[in-house]
Amino acid sequence: MQDSERAQTANGVVLVFIDERGHAIAHAADFEPQAPAGFTLLAAQRGRARRALARAVCSAYSSPNFTRGIEAYDAQMIIDRLCRSHGCQIHEVIVGQESADV
Repeated sequence: MQDSERAQTANGVVLVFIDERGHAIAHAADFEPQAPAGFTLLAAQRGRARRALARAVCSAYSSPNFTRGIEAYDAQMIIDRLCRSHGCQIHEVIVGQESADV
């Protein structure tokens, strides 16, 4: 891919949460082209997408009144536990970035 084509290509990360039966429960994406100092663009996008996915999964599994009381850290621990103990998975799709950067 040439530099001019790469500049026009959207770069981002899409995450999909899959339950133990193989059903897609929630998804989140990040295409923001900014990263904090010390982070690669891909790492920053993964982090933001993961936080958004955790919130989306909690929203999908519980009532809005309950979800609003769940902090970002707790939401991430919930999806980690669902993956580790219950067979759920998070599928990642990297868009527009070279595979060597992954």
